[in-house]
Amino acid sequence: MTSLPSQSSSTTAQYDQLVSVLTNTYICSGVLEIDILPSSFPPAILHTHDPPSLGIPKTLLIPLFLIAHQRFFSSIHQHGHADVTDQKEDYNQALDATTVILLWDPNHTTAANFRKRYIAPPHGDGSPEKQARNHPITRAQELVFLESLLTSPLPKHTKSSTLWSYRLWLLSSHPTRPTASRCGLHTAGDLEPGVRWKKELAVVMKAGERHPRNYYAWNYARDLLRAICGNEDLGTRRDVRGVPVEESLREVHYWCLQHPGDISGWSFLLFLLRRGDIAGEGGGGFEGEVQRCVQVTWDFIRKFEWRGESARWFLSAVEQS
Repeated sequence: MTSLPSQSSSTTAQYDQLVSVLTNTYICSGVLEIDILPSSFPPAILHTHDPPSLGIPKTLLIPLFLIAHQRFFSSIHQHGHADVTDQKEDYNQALDATTVILLWDPNHTTAANFRKRYIAPPHGDGSPEKQARNHPITRAQELVFLESLLTSPLPKHTKSSTLWSYRLWLLSSHPTRPTASRCGLHTAGDLEPGVRWKKELAVVMKAGERHPRNYYAWNYARDLLRAICGNEDLGTRRDVRGVPVEESLREVHYWCLQHPGDISGWSFLLFLLRRGDIAGEGGGGFEGEVQRCVQVTWDFIRKFEWRGESARWFLSAVEQS
C-alpha cells in the first residue's frame, strides 16, 4: 500500500501515538478531555493520564487527518465494506483511522457508519472468535469514545448531529442488558434505563456548557427520553420505567438558572413540564413542581434584575400551557 508523499517517519509515529491514545480511551482509559490547541503550540501530542486529557495542535492534526483519510479509503476501496473484516490488518487500519477522522470532522458520516457496522451486538453474534473478529468494539466502549468527543472543548463536536444521532442509535437500537465491561468500565450502555437516563442527562448538560444554545444535545435528550418512556405520560408517577422524573426536572431547572441566557435549556425544561402536565395520582400531576419552577425563576429574575429574554419566555410559555 502506497503512502502519502509528504508522510514522514516522525509524522507516522505521531499518528500511531494519537491512534493509541484514542483507542485506549474507549477500551480502558475512561472519558478523555480533548482539546485542539492553537497553531502556536509545538507540533507534539500532549497526553496526561490523571485526569485523562489530550491536547493536539491544529497544525499537527491536519496532516494526521490526511494520513487517516488516505488509509481509511485505501482499505475500503481495496477490499470493500463487505470483505474488509476478512483482511484483519487492513480492517484494523481502517478502524483506527476513523478515530482520527472523527476527531477532525465530527460529521464524517462514512467514518461513523463504518464504526456502526462493527459494534458488537448485545446478545452475541456466533462464536467468541467470530464475535471478536467481526465486532471488536463493544457498545459500552463506543459510548466512552463518543462521550469524549461530545463533552470536550472542541469547536464542532458538541453540536454534531452525526455524533448525537450515532449515540442515540447505540442506546436505542438494542435492548439494554446489564453486563460487566472490560477494564471495569460501566457506561450508559450497561445500565438500567433510569440510571442510563441520569448518565445521559449529565452528558447533555456538560455538552450544553461547552457550547451554548446546543439544540442538538437537548434534542438528543428529548429523543432518548421518548425511546425510554415511549408514549407513557411522565405525570402519572414520580418515575417512569425507572426514570426519576421529578429529580430530572430539578436538575434541568438548576442548570437553566446557572445558564439563564440559554434558551435551549429552558425549552427542554418546558418539554419535561409539559410531558408531566397530565394529572397524576390524586389529580395533581406535577402541578406543585411547575409552581415551584415558576416561583424560583421569578425570584431569580427579581433578585438579579435579569433582563434576558430566555427565562421570561419560559415563564410566558408555562402560563400559556
